[in-house]
Amino acid sequence: KSGIVNVQASDIKVNGSIGATKLYGKNISIKGLTHAKSEIFAQDIFITTHKGTLQADTVYIKNLENGIVIAKNVFVENCMGGKIEAENIYICNLLTDNTLYPRKNLIITNNIKFKNNIVVSPLVSIENNSDTECENLKNLSLKIKSKLDDTISKMQNYYDYLIKNQIKIIKLQKTEKLNAIDMKFSNLYHDIIKKYNHLSVLYKKLIKLKYQIDAKLNFLNEMVYNVKIYIKAENIGEDNFLKFYPKTNTELELKHQINLKDYEKVLYLEKGQQASYIKSSQDYSESDIEEVKIIFEKLEKDNS
Repeated sequence: KSGIVNVQASDIKVNGSIGATKLYGKNISIKGLTHAKSEIFAQDIFITTHKGTLQADTVYIKNLENGIVIAKNVFVENCMGGKIEAENIYICNLLTDNTLYPRKNLIITNNIKFKNNIVVSPLVSIENNSDTECENLKNLSLKIKSKLDDTISKMQNYYDYLIKNQIKIIKLQKTEKLNAIDMKFSNLYHDIIKKYNHLSVLYKKLIKLKYQIDAKLNFLNEMVYNVKIYIKAENIGEDNFLKFYPKTNTELELKHQINLKDYEKVLYLEKGQQASYIKSSQDYSESDIEEVKIIFEKLEKDNS
């Protein structure tokens, strides 16, 4: 029912529809429709007609009507006015006014009607339409590099000092009674050891952090080249656009209008010697498509 309702359970089965409700569950099945103001969070979910907002791992929807889906794997039989962001998206009938954000594979099998946009970008998504994330990561990477360089420089100075005075400290350690000057030197030497060890721990943390940030930046830079768009739809209407943003900013756009010539082809972004370009090819394996489809078999079977 509509209202301020917050439902949390492992398994939720709804034979009817739900209103402006928040649902949290591991496995959810909704045989009716969801309200436009509903919010659902799940691991695996089946919905007959979805109009609200959904975040999940694996999703099977019979009818998506102006709903929003953010997930890892999404299967939709009929899609109209929807927004989908996922690694793998499988759609039977892409009707009108949809925006899709595939991260790995998009498969459209039966029909593509009118006014649909497919956006492939490491930055543009349902929740984020700016390049601030990438800029923040770049700035953070530079700051960490600067801190790392400073740490390495200090470590090198400390190391040189320790090596240079190593013989002297060994001799002093064998001396039974130290005078004030030797005691001061010994304390300084051991203080330098502590500082060096402290910087060594910091160095390891900075190296790990820089690796993680650089890996994320590399993913953002390369992600757009790893997305495949499979057009299996024989019926293709007008004003359907595939848009690639090959750089980690939203200024450069490569656009292709999907047409009848794209039937039985895979579209993807290719790196050229001078510039990137959208490539269309018939050279793909049906098993690649089957691998995506098989993800949804259990959800479909359990709710048939």
